[in-house]
Amino acid sequence: MSAPNYHLMSEKSGSELNINTDGKGKYHSPIKMAGGETIGFTGSNAGFAAIILSGESAIANTKITLNNGVVIDGDDLVADTLYEFSINKVLSHTGVSYVFKKRGI
Repeated sequence: MSAPNYHLMSEKSGSELNINTDGKGKYHSPIKMAGGETIGFTGSNAGFAAIILSGESAIANTKITLNNGVVIDGDDLVADTLYEFSINKVLSHTGVSYVFKKRGI
């Protein structure tokens, strides 16, 4: 069974989705994760629903755990592309990952 082609799920780039912190974009409150960092997105951190992986984090052992328990490997994704997932936890192995909170959640 082949892996899902996640990069086809995002139709717009980050700039087209108007990611900003001025209250007008679809996403807000970006978190920049350095390599070796793990963050859980539950409780007060709930509502994070998008991620962009830098080149290094997309080809390394970065792991994205979704709220339904599915784990997505960073190397299954295309770097510098915004993916809309219901995120539970991110382990950023190397490189930089950006996680965004969805407005209205």
